Amino acid sequence: MAPERTPFYRLAQNLLKLGFSTLQGMRVEGLEHVPAEGGCLIVSNHTSWLDPPVLGCSLTHRQIHFMAKRELFERPYLGKVIRWLGAFPVERGQADRKSLRMALNLLTSGRVVCLFPEGTRGDGQKMEPWHVGMAMLAHNAQVDVIPAALVRTRNLLEDRQLHLPRQPMRVRFGPAISTQAISGPSKARLAEIQERCYQGVEALLVEMR
Repeated sequence: MAPERTPFYRLAQNLLKLGFSTLQGMRVEGLEHVPAEGGCLIVSNHTSWLDPPVLGCSLTHRQIHFMAKRELFERPYLGKVIRWLGAFPVERGQADRKSLRMALNLLTSGRVVCLFPEGTRGDGQKMEPWHVGMAMLAHNAQVDVIPAALVRTRNLLEDRQLHLPRQPMRVRFGPAISTQAISGPSKARLAEIQERCYQGVEALLVEMR
């Protein structure tokens, strides 16, 4: 299997981490919960355009493949860059089987995939309801789900507020949730996976606020 982190991905990680650390600061916690190898699904809250690059440069031992809205890939330069970084498009508002197959193939081949199950950026106060596609993907791939939480990623772009003393962006990864340990009928199992993952992210956010 080819190395997970391509030279371009490593370069982007280093540059972004330097930029974020200089402008606002970053704190990353819970890296021990993300396995060094094997497929896993990261699920996170979503409040800012910066969430994917912040998550991407925080996980220094793995490459994250992000599922991103198709419109981003239609932008001339941005589309090429995020493809080089391993992202893949999803058609929002419908069951995009092609993107789900792509995510499943990545997970079963031992890669790390990240989803923002809210499907859109929230206001940072509370999470929006999650789409069921996350639970279906985790169920079919039979991989562990790693909850992640992000706070203060809105400061640079959306809110344009940098405080003194600096309030760094924070990323925290939580303990893995084993989908294989959840049993029962298919529908009930999907609901249980969804609920446990949602509560996992919510618990991290409560601890960080």
